[in-house]
Amino acid sequence: SFDDHDEKRDIVEAVQNLHHCTWRTQLGVRVQQLERLSRQLDDTYNTSLNLGDQLRQQCEQILNLQQLNDELEVSEKRWRKVAEKAQSKLDACLATLDQ
Repeated sequence: SFDDHDEKRDIVEAVQNLHHCTWRTQLGVRVQQLERLSRQLDDTYNTSLNLGDQLRQQCEQILNLQQLNDELEVSEKRWRKVAEKAQSKLDACLATLDQ
């Protein structure tokens, strides 16, 4: 009958609306999950950039320290030669005093 047809149509429409609501809810949940993942990825990316900067700075510091160390070694050799010459002159002076 006509009423049965209306009732069936109403039921079908209600079921479709329910499916639609369920689908929209699931979609909303998925969107929130994706937004959360996106924020985590942004955080991870920014952290990696910061770590990269820190590594670069540490590399520069290491290079500077190596250069400074090389300069100190050169200076040490130079002063060692000066000290050896001074010691030999001192020894010569002491030897003349002993005579």
